[in-house]
Amino acid sequence: MKYTSVLIGLLFVGLGRSGGWTESRLCGAEIVVPVTWWCAGDDEEAKRNVRWRSEKIRSFFTPVVDRGRVFVGGVVRDREQAAMVSLAGEDGRLLWEADHLLFAAPALYAQSGCSKPTVDGDRAFYQTQRGELIAVDLDGLADGNDGPNRDEEAVGPTGADIVWKMDFGERFKIFMEDDVTAGDPVASPVVIDDLVIAVTGHGKPRGTADYDPKPPSLVAVDKRTGQVAWTSNAPTHVTYRQWASPVAATVAGRRVVLFPAGDGVLYAFEPRQGTLLWKVDFNEPSDVAERRRSDADENSLRGFFWTAPTVIGETAYGGLRCEPGPDRFKQWPLLAIDLKEAAAGRRVVRWKFTADDYYGTMCAVAVDGEMAYVLDSTGWLRALDRQTGRELGRVDELPICGADLTSPIIIGRHLYVGTDDGSLFVFGLGSDFPCLGCFGLEGRVCGTPVRDEGTLYVTTTRAVWALRLPPELKDDKPDK
Repeated sequence: MKYTSVLIGLLFVGLGRSGGWTESRLCGAEIVVPVTWWCAGDDEEAKRNVRWRSEKIRSFFTPVVDRGRVFVGGVVRDREQAAMVSLAGEDGRLLWEADHLLFAAPALYAQSGCSKPTVDGDRAFYQTQRGELIAVDLDGLADGNDGPNRDEEAVGPTGADIVWKMDFGERFKIFMEDDVTAGDPVASPVVIDDLVIAVTGHGKPRGTADYDPKPPSLVAVDKRTGQVAWTSNAPTHVTYRQWASPVAATVAGRRVVLFPAGDGVLYAFEPRQGTLLWKVDFNEPSDVAERRRSDADENSLRGFFWTAPTVIGETAYGGLRCEPGPDRFKQWPLLAIDLKEAAAGRRVVRWKFTADDYYGTMCAVAVDGEMAYVLDSTGWLRALDRQTGRELGRVDELPICGADLTSPIIIGRHLYVGTDDGSLFVFGLGSDFPCLGCFGLEGRVCGTPVRDEGTLYVTTTRAVWALRLPPELKDDKPDK
C-alpha cells in the first residue's frame, strides 16, 4: 500500500465549485450531492465553514479529542519526521509535539508516521511505524518531566513529556522492512485496567513464506512503567503483516482482548495473564480450499485483517483481504460471526455477504440499529441488513481508487465517508442512505472524523481541520 507523489497529485483534483448541485468525477466515480461545504482556501465561504486548520501535521489516522485538546499522529510536514502532536481545540495552536524517526524509505512513499493515540487518564499511548510503543503525558512538559524516561530532546514550552517507550524491534527482534513498512497502517494500542496491549507489527518479507514465529505479535505492558506483563507469539504464520488494532470486549460474560491477526484468525485472550481462551477463523474453509485447487501460492491462500472487526454485543462484523497489490482471488466475503459461540468452541457464521462485484474490504464496518455499512475495495458503499447480511442499497464507486485506510463512521444521525479526492461525504441513515452533501477539503481523507461540541475534527494528508457543522447536520442525538 504505497502511494507515489504522481498518484497523490492526481487525487487532489477535488470537486469543482459551482452553484446548486455538484458532481464529482474521479477514478470512474460519479456522485451527485445537493450541497458542498467548501473548506479549502481563504475566501469567505471557507472561513464560514472552517474554525481553524493546522498544516503542522499530515495524517492517515483518526484524531482523538480529550478535554479541549486534539491529539493527532502522523508526519510533521516541515521536516519529514513521525510525530504525535497536541493541538488546542479552540484555535489549533500547537501545545506540544513528540518527534520520532521515520523509516529510510524512498521519497515517493507516503509514510504513515504515528498511530491514532489511545487516551487513558493523563496519558496517551501510541505506536510508531518503526515498531515503538510510546507513553506520553497529555500536558507535555508544562507540569514537569514525569516517568522513568528523562532524555526528551525537545525541552521547550512545546516539548513532549515521554513517560516511557519500548522498541519492539530492539526488545523482541520483530521483522519490519524500511522501504515496505513505511506506508503501512500502524495499529493503536488498547488499555484494559493497568495494562496497555499492543500489536507489535511482526511480519515477514513480502512475497515469501519465511516467517519467524518466535517474536511476539501481541504485547501487554504496565501502563505506568512500561514493564512487560505478558506476550503472545500467536499466530505461527502470517500472510504478510499485522497492523489491525486489538479490541476490548465482553464475550459470554467474560472480559477479553481480541487480537485480529495476520493469519485472518481472531484470537481472544484473558487480558491480565494473557491466556489464550479461544480463537475463530475469518477465512472461510471452502474459500481456502478453492484457492488451493486453483494453485494459489502460500501468500494467497488466506486473507488477513487490515483493520479490526467491528464488535457489537457478541457479534463481530468484518472481512479480510490478501497482501497489497494485484489479487487474482477477488472474492473475500464479509462475515458476521457469533463470538459467544466461538467462546464455546463453535464457529457460527450468522451471515456471509458475497456478490459478483464485491471484492472484499480493508475498512471497518459501521453498524447502527438494523443496518451495517461497508465500503468495499472498489469504492462501493453498501448498506446491509444487520441481521441477515442482505444488501439493501448502495452508492456506486466513491472516489477512493482502491480503498485502504478510510472507513465509514456513524456520528449522530449521519454516515460520514472520506475519499481520496479530499471530499468528506455525508449520508443519511437507512437502506436508501441519501447523500446530504460533502465537505470539500484538501488532501486524502484517510482517518474518520470526530465530533465534539458542534465541531467536526478531520485529518487529511495535508492538514488537520476543525469544521463548523452546518445546520442541516446538527441533530438531537448526543455525540458518541
